Amino acid sequence: MARRLPLYRPGVPMARLSGTALYWIGFFLVCLGSLSAAILQRGILGLGAGTTLDQLAQAMKPGGDAMGWVTGAVLCALASAPAVPIYAKLLYEGFSRAAGHRRLLVRLALCALVSEIPYDLAMSGRFLDLQVQNPVWGLLLCAVTLEILQMWRFPSPAGNAVFRGLVSVAALLWALLLRIYMGGLLLALVLLFHFARSRKWVWMLGGSLITLLHFPAPLGMVFVHWYDGEREEEPGWLFYALYPLQLLVFGAAGMLLA
Repeated sequence: MARRLPLYRPGVPMARLSGTALYWIGFFLVCLGSLSAAILQRGILGLGAGTTLDQLAQAMKPGGDAMGWVTGAVLCALASAPAVPIYAKLLYEGFSRAAGHRRLLVRLALCALVSEIPYDLAMSGRFLDLQVQNPVWGLLLCAVTLEILQMWRFPSPAGNAVFRGLVSVAALLWALLLRIYMGGLLLALVLLFHFARSRKWVWMLGGSLITLLHFPAPLGMVFVHWYDGEREEEPGWLFYALYPLQLLVFGAAGMLLA
């Protein structure tokens, strides 16, 4: 007898991903971005902040020796973009389910601080580059924003709406002033998950539209859609330590190749 396939039910994902699986997928995508910037672009191609237009055009010349490396660098950089909505979702889920937020804030702050020099080393080849800050600062800003929104509430709906709007705009300005890489996009996604938490179709559609400017980042919303929402044990310090470690490894390798 032929086996009957399960019927598809609207609203039920065809695939399911645990929180741990999302962490590993996001980490793998981030590693692709570090590989593109540190090893392929700076180490092998010799492209950096001081690259001239002539050098860039020569590297991208069809049939040139570097054309394959340029293609690989572009593909790896594009493949890392879907990590943004994944980490935004993980941050929101971790914040909303944590019994106390102090430990989460401390871990994010320490990870952002420890990652700054390795991030500058991997992305620009310098030990300190104040032109852009690593995206963990953006996750920390998102967590602080959620904490403020949760701590202060007003009895009137209008007062709450005005307060939330002011806090959201202020946080976005801080992300721009501090020059946090992808900080504004991370904040917009986390706020969308927060304000539309009970309406999945709203944050799925809104997240896909918001991330269109950083295509193919909308593909990350597919992994978010597959997230099963099950509460799991907190990953502890493992993923907080892996992020600066991979930056350090790729950054050092890029310097050696350069």
